Amino acid sequence: MTARLLSALSEPATSRFSANSSKAARCASKVADVQPLDGMGRAPSPQPAAVDFVSRCLLEALPQGVIVASRSLSPVFWNSKAKDLCASLSSTDLAFRKLPAPVLDVCYRLLRANSAQSCCVMECDSTIEQTVRITARWLQGNELGGSGLGKGTSTTESSIYDEASPQYILILLENCDERLQEDLRIERKKYDLTDREAEIWMLLRQEYTYQDIAKLLQISLNTVKTHVKNVYAKRRTHIAKDTFWYLD
Repeated sequence: MTARLLSALSEPATSRFSANSSKAARCASKVADVQPLDGMGRAPSPQPAAVDFVSRCLLEALPQGVIVASRSLSPVFWNSKAKDLCASLSSTDLAFRKLPAPVLDVCYRLLRANSAQSCCVMECDSTIEQTVRITARWLQGNELGGSGLGKGTSTTESSIYDEASPQYILILLENCDERLQEDLRIERKKYDLTDREAEIWMLLRQEYTYQDIAKLLQISLNTVKTHVKNVYAKRRTHIAKDTFWYLD
């Protein structure tokens, strides 16, 4: 802190003035680009390019894999997480031109259901021994409006936004193991669990029996029951406390 202050004090006044002038010029330029409010006092609508950019950034930031596919099951959009999970679901190199077999299976079931309100869910094991949950549902045309996800599709596909029947499928991919690990990491901090309590609680969440846990961890059945009892006691105690905030 002192070094930064000394550096600023020793800097020539002309240099600081020039830097401040440049900042002022940039601010003035930004202000000049701001459009005035309309007659109702509302800000103007964002430009399509800005909406497209924000939409794609939001989709990339999601913890789930997101795929938008046409009715012919041709991928229109994948976020990075979806590409990684699809690669783990296939033993061959997809080159991201078509959907892996488990995802296609869920989509076929959705197509056979022949209902715009249908939703198909399936869990399967990946090639790297992880459980992936696949959810597919129809994406209505107004949900795609302004997102720019239809860019790069054919003229026929791009015109379907105005049709009544849904033509796009929204596919969500979730790594169940990663989700469980994240939930447990937060719960461990939230309830102040010990290493052993967190380990046993994780196995319980994965539907292991007390006997399975005792055998796996090489501890007695009574020890498992004691740790579980402590976990539930900590969870009950926390209910009366304030809202939990956790930053890592």
